Amino acid sequence: MKKFIYPQGIYQPIHEDSKAFYYAPPGEQIKVFDSLMNYGTQGGIYWEKGLQKPEKVYFTGNFNIKLPWAKKDMPVTLVR
Repeated sequence: MKKFIYPQGIYQPIHEDSKAFYYAPPGEQIKVFDSLMNYGTQGGIYWEKGLQKPEKVYFTGNFNIKLPWAKKDMPVTLVR
């Protein structure tokens, strides 16, 4: 069972590619724990283009490659 911890605050857009927008938490990272192990070194919200709300998080891996991970029940409030 994985546990996700989302820092509070406004997530700023930091990157865009052909599929999605990447939003970083304020001064921290989304943390993922599984059996007391911490995954990822940097992460944020991965918002696929064309969706009404985000359904994935991302983690930055080697060579700055951003890896999306499905997480549909995020505690996100959209601010426009």
